Amino acid sequence: MRLWTIARGVWLLMIFILCLAAGCQGQGTITPESVRSDMSPELETMAMTRQQHMNNTSRSLDTTMRQFHDDLDRTLLIDQPSRMSIYRVP
Repeated sequence: MRLWTIARGVWLLMIFILCLAAGCQGQGTITPESVRSDMSPELETMAMTRQQHMNNTSRSLDTTMRQFHDDLDRTLLIDQPSRMSIYRVP
């Protein structure tokens, strides 16, 4: 019984030391000047982070370019076969 109590105490001490060693390791102290200089460091726009903004831009450009090719095909009249002849041309 006493051995288990000592083992439990050693484990708790090791966990406590690990928590202290790995605890609050940040980028330094937070000062009022650092907060005032960048109030929302993770946001690039009013509501999106940099990754969300890049994903939105990529999706928008992809859609725009696919639509452009469809519109170009319609403008050049190559989006469907011609219907000027009653005979089907292979």
